[in-house]
Amino acid sequence: MVDRRAFRWRISGSFGFNSGSQQARTVGGSIAPLAHDSDVIFQDLTVNNGANPDLTSSDAGVMMKGRKVISTPSAPNTGGNGFAVAFSKVAPPPPA
Repeated sequence: MVDRRAFRWRISGSFGFNSGSQQARTVGGSIAPLAHDSDVIFQDLTVNNGANPDLTSSDAGVMMKGRKVISTPSAPNTGGNGFAVAFSKVAPPPPA
């Protein structure tokens, strides 16, 4: 479930992301399946004009399809400015 609060993230100064309540995409009137992704790593993240976001595990969320977890983030890296996401209910290791 996606929290209904609005979030605004900016990653590497080049990608903005707004999130609220999201709905599945449809193709030809049917719900489209999600792509199976490999792990994705986010590193050297900054907020508020270059500050370290000091990520903690409590900042994490999962992606669900119905009641099934389909993507899970890792714990933050030791610098608090990176994490990985796996197409799985099992969290990947944090990036180095």
